[in-house]
Amino acid sequence: MGRRRPQHPPVRHRKRTHLRGDEVALRALSNEVVHVYDIHFEVMHFYRSCPQSEATPKGAKAPDPIPHSPLPTVYHLPPMQSLAYLARQPILDRDGNVFAYELLFRDSPNSATAIIASDVQATAQVLENVLNSIGLERLVGGNKAFVNCSREMLLDNLFGLLDPNSFVLEILEDVQVDRALIRAIERHKSCGFELALDDFIMNDEFLNRFEPLFKYISYVKMDLADNSPEAMDKAAKFFMAKNIKLLAEKVEDEETFKRCKGAGYEYFQGFFFAKPELVTGQKIDATSAAILQIIQLLHTHPTLEKLCEELDTQPDISANLLQFVNSDVHNKPAIETVRNAIVWVGMKKIQEWLKLMLYARIGTIFELKLNSTQRYVSIDDA
Repeated sequence: MGRRRPQHPPVRHRKRTHLRGDEVALRALSNEVVHVYDIHFEVMHFYRSCPQSEATPKGAKAPDPIPHSPLPTVYHLPPMQSLAYLARQPILDRDGNVFAYELLFRDSPNSATAIIASDVQATAQVLENVLNSIGLERLVGGNKAFVNCSREMLLDNLFGLLDPNSFVLEILEDVQVDRALIRAIERHKSCGFELALDDFIMNDEFLNRFEPLFKYISYVKMDLADNSPEAMDKAAKFFMAKNIKLLAEKVEDEETFKRCKGAGYEYFQGFFFAKPELVTGQKIDATSAAILQIIQLLHTHPTLEKLCEELDTQPDISANLLQFVNSDVHNKPAIETVRNAIVWVGMKKIQEWLKLMLYARIGTIFELKLNSTQRYVSIDDA
């Protein structure tokens, strides 16, 4: 569902060569840890420059540094647990039945705002909490889950771990539409995902910008705060003619609900039905350095035995992996060993899963370093 943003001039998108997600992550971590602006990513320079932020247990001997590793030494401590947060808000059909839930980023149980430093990082944290901590079944049951997705997440294919029958991808209203984005949307559509346009405003600028995407879109979310009643009616006629379903969001009273329903809207979301509900779960923390260490190993195409051996030294990642594979409760017995988890998921999926966890910690280099401000989103506005 839409997030209320401050008014600002149109964004001028920077032209850049698109980087692979793991390359972006490596660069971001290097800037985050070394705190320099001109990093050539030389292996020994990076290794020698990284501070050792994790303490060795008293009386224990630190493991020897990994020869020629571009990463800092990772001391293997027992898994640390904390609370995972997110919120869900129901989306209802015309008969008042729950059709889906939108999953929303939250960073604490009692703050009045959600601090979003990066759209990529926020969505990655939501998905990590769903997959590793809370579980989709607990959150939505047999209903669909709507999740925000930015341009970067579509291009980097961070949704490959999700069940396309369960998730609807909400394309954010500020995305740049070009051939690269269209190809990414085509790829997700061919995998079975339904896509939605978030916070659509019924005006010429939005119609012209998003026109190339209409043939891939299943839902358009119309924010009542940004559209007049006349625009809401006009949108209903326009999109119904294209066989695209309309969802009215920020519905706050019965009169508005009846008016949108009479105009042909199929789905509804807002405080008139329910405020976002906080959901928590137990999270096992894993460091960015430890995740990158496994990603680097996977780039070398290791044997199953080698990967198992490395994961045995990373109890936090191993515990997360077991929670992840057992979060899908359908059609399989519980998986109790790391080896069986690897065989069940496959090394390619494990690499995608690790990349998602990495993005949940550091976002992307572009959003972390080029954006100088954080967005504070009111929970009541979510």
